[in-house]
Amino acid sequence: MNKEKKKRLYYYLFDWANSPYSTIIITFIFSSYFVNVIAENKVQGTSLWGWTIALSGIFIALLSPIFGILADANKKLSKTIILLSTIIVCLGSFLLWFAIPSVNFIIYTLIIIFLTNTFFEFSQVFYNSRLLDFKSNLSLGKFSGIAWGTGYLGGIVCLLLVLTFLILPEHNLLGLNKDKYEHIRFCGVIVCFWYLIFSIPFLIHYEHQKVDKKKLSFSKLLKLLLKTIKEKDKFNFFIS
Repeated sequence: MNKEKKKRLYYYLFDWANSPYSTIIITFIFSSYFVNVIAENKVQGTSLWGWTIALSGIFIALLSPIFGILADANKKLSKTIILLSTIIVCLGSFLLWFAIPSVNFIIYTLIIIFLTNTFFEFSQVFYNSRLLDFKSNLSLGKFSGIAWGTGYLGGIVCLLLVLTFLILPEHNLLGLNKDKYEHIRFCGVIVCFWYLIFSIPFLIHYEHQKVDKKKLSFSKLLKLLLKTIKEKDKFNFFIS
């Protein structure tokens, strides 16, 4: 396999690595556990989970344009943010193991979800900014599509493994106590190590380019942000 193909593979693997977080933690398994078990009732659980994700989304929306500009201007900073975000999401996912089925762990769980979801999305801003650096001779659309498909597949594969060996069997593979929901809580540990292991090739071979200090000036960032706000189409896209 030549160098360019390896670079593309590393990029695909990062998508494969991080997708189980959104699939298992945010969408299907852990969200259901919080709503139905940790929270006092389903109404409260659904509301709290929804508000947490919404607040995280607002935070992301406000800062992502600035981070996007920084990502284009400073590839070294991009790697730092992706690495930091990966560590926070992995650590947070692991800590969900301690979210025992009790209302006393509502705040604990929501803080972890807010932080991990926020940093997960921040990492995506910087990850997506590297499309042009990794695509080599492939068209942008094809490269982006393969990366997205690889991530989607990674989420499904990890979900199927969790369902097959932990969730659905009466006696799971690891002998986890279902009465204490250990088989659900352990999903966070699986996501942690899946994310960590498969992201290593991308993080190791992530090469940063020379910093354009002019693009990093505060005045430059402010001008670009104001320009975006003034352009109706871009502003509407930002708000949506």
